[in-house]
Amino acid sequence: PTAKAILLEGAGNFVAHRTRMVRSYALTCAAITLRIIVPTGIALGQGFTRSYIAAAWGSWIINLVIAELIVRRVRFRETVPLRPPP
Repeated sequence: PTAKAILLEGAGNFVAHRTRMVRSYALTCAAITLRIIVPTGIALGQGFTRSYIAAAWGSWIINLVIAELIVRRVRFRETVPLRPPP
């Protein structure tokens, strides 16, 4: 996603660039999410293997869902006026 975002920026498509970069950032932060989920799973008694498997999938899924919510919220704000026109 990052390489495509850079190409979009170079082409002047800043809206698509921003969208791609939000997703790229979410995937980059998946490593942080994984490091939060694994110890939490172990503390809850799930063991390392089960916790790691859940974290490997969960870190991507959770972060991408949050990224999509952010992207859609920004798009909604850009398309819907805050006040009705006079």
